[in-house]
Amino acid sequence: MSDQNIQRGIVEFLKQRQIAGLTVGNVHVDHGTATICGCAESIFAKRACWECCRRVAGVRWVVDLVEVRAA
Repeated sequence: MSDQNIQRGIVEFLKQRQIAGLTVGNVHVDHGTATICGCAESIFAKRACWECCRRVAGVRWVVDLVEVRAA
């Protein structure tokens, strides 16, 4: 599976899930390694984002750069 297809799969899966409190700014995939940048309002939203990315076919590793905003 190509990196572009994996990237599209991640973006679409995150759109479908509509994780409350999550804003994904950038998704980049290189040789199956997905790098996710963005902001989350809670550690639960951050974790849900990571779990969604791991479930997409072709993803070998997730680099989670999602920052949790201080309340």
